[in-house]
Amino acid sequence: MKLVIYLFIWVFVFVVGLFIGARNGQLVEFNYLIAMGEFKLSTLLGLFLAIGFAIGAFTLFIFNLKTRIKLRFAIKERDKLKKQLSSTVPVKAELP
Repeated sequence: MKLVIYLFIWVFVFVVGLFIGARNGQLVEFNYLIAMGEFKLSTLLGLFLAIGFAIGAFTLFIFNLKTRIKLRFAIKERDKLKKQLSSTVPVKAELP
């Protein structure tokens, strides 16, 4: 549920940003290594926002995947040690 609320807030902020950016029609020159072009400022801002979001989401995905893999190996190791410990611990003898 928390994820849905956060997602709704992010979408709302993004849509508001698009509306504000759409009203900004100023042309700017953008020099990108191999060429130069004139673009609307709102287009460039939206493009770089989307690129930044994609890079951040990809980085988060990679770190999350790495953590899940480490957790899976740790759980397997724990289970192996539990099994090993249970086979070496002697059963308590009953006292008379």
